[in-house]
Amino acid sequence: EIYQATEVKNPLNNPDLFAGIPEFIKVKQDTIFQNTIENPILDTYRQLLSYELTNKNVLAVVYTDLQCLRYLKQHADIENKDSLYLSALNNLKKQYFDNEAVIEVYGEIANYYIEHSNLYKNKAFKKIAFDLCTEGIKRFPTYNRIDLLVNMQHTITQKSLSIHNKKVEKSATQMKIYINSTN
Repeated sequence: EIYQATEVKNPLNNPDLFAGIPEFIKVKQDTIFQNTIENPILDTYRQLLSYELTNKNVLAVVYTDLQCLRYLKQHADIENKDSLYLSALNNLKKQYFDNEAVIEVYGEIANYYIEHSNLYKNKAFKKIAFDLCTEGIKRFPTYNRIDLLVNMQHTITQKSLSIHNKKVEKSATQMKIYINSTN
């Protein structure tokens, strides 16, 4: 019988799961959580990462670790999961800095900053994302998925204008209209 994590404590709330790949593989399951759906998912990620590390398939290791980190970020209920996620991405970037597969990590970090620039209305985050894309493009310009970063740069620099109001008003009454623009 498998239960959703909402019925018991969440096994994903262990900050050690956001550690590097070798540490993640070694993290033991807490038996309190043995009936949750998350444990088989974590085991699958551990097995995939172990297999791909053994076979020295760097691209598959990077893809798998990125998927695992996204899963943890989405489903963990710990307060500092955003900072743990970003730290894990930066560690992954350092670990595979000299391999072209790092472009996938650059894309994920840039996406993190783009999302947070929208959440917190922080334009500096968009600049960080743009600069990350530029760095990745310069480092591995011939990588077969380099357009991932090129497209992110285009999205960041794209001009936009949006107009909205908070509520419907009766005719002949004043209404507040909000205008938002970028670039």
